[in-house]
Amino acid sequence: MLACSAPPVGCARWTLNLLGERLVELEVVNSISQELVRQT
Repeated sequence: MLACSAPPVGCARWTLNLLGERLVELEVVNSISQELVRQT
């Protein structure tokens, strides 16, 4: 759902790093690797 939403201001699209950082900000996870974001 997050990846289908509008990207952060100043970004053309969501990247794996941006998605991971946002998941931590939303307290969905404590930490997450770029590889786990990619696999998901």
